[in-house]
Amino acid sequence: MNDRRLLAIKHGRIMLPLAGLILILAIVRINSDELAVLQAFAVGRMLIDFILVLYALDSIIQLAGLCADRLLLLSPMSRWRITLNNVCIVGLYLLIAHIIGMIPQFTYDNFELNSFWIDLSGYIAALISGLGLMVFVAFLMKGIRSKTSMHIFDWLLYIGFTIIWTYLFVGLFKTYNIDSLWIIGVSESILTCNIYAGLLPITLIDVAISSSVYFQFVLINLSVGTALWIVAWLLSKKRNNYLEVN
Repeated sequence: MNDRRLLAIKHGRIMLPLAGLILILAIVRINSDELAVLQAFAVGRMLIDFILVLYALDSIIQLAGLCADRLLLLSPMSRWRITLNNVCIVGLYLLIAHIIGMIPQFTYDNFELNSFWIDLSGYIAALISGLGLMVFVAFLMKGIRSKTSMHIFDWLLYIGFTIIWTYLFVGLFKTYNIDSLWIIGVSESILTCNIYAGLLPITLIDVAISSSVYFQFVLINLSVGTALWIVAWLLSKKRNNYLEVN
């Protein structure tokens, strides 16, 4: 059994059942338009997505930062390759859960396939940039010799970068003449637009921006994410990245 399969089984045991819960909520949502069902689907999907993202991000810290996976420490692959495989697998599971959560949209009378692909492209860019940010942070903090301290500082730094990222994106709204209320979170309503700052969704309310403007935000997300991946790769070459933290 190779390392990729081991990672897929390890994370699949946690992430696939949670994705299954989203599927159950989606099926109930398709078969009912009652307010209670709408609220249950929205809140349930949001909470499960939040748990999935937390798990995926923490798995990067555990593997790349804390070297907590004893089995994979025996792998002949480099720490960077193992981390890359880990990110690809948890990213795929997150993408599956996201697509499942979008299933009810296919039943809407005003559903547009083009909007589905636009939203999906934005989420894929968010996965690349958001997971890349945690890889960068995990390797950046490798100099900390305490597991507890490293874990705390990884999360604090990740949250700090995400706040700055969000602030810069909100600042760009004026540049693109976007005059709209916004909240943190994802909405499936046709009256909203979801833009991602890293993995953090920013929902614009009662506004419809053009696809060209939306893709500019996607491109910015991808550009920042690519830069983070490059720096993380350079940091991974530091010798202490292969030492287990005491």
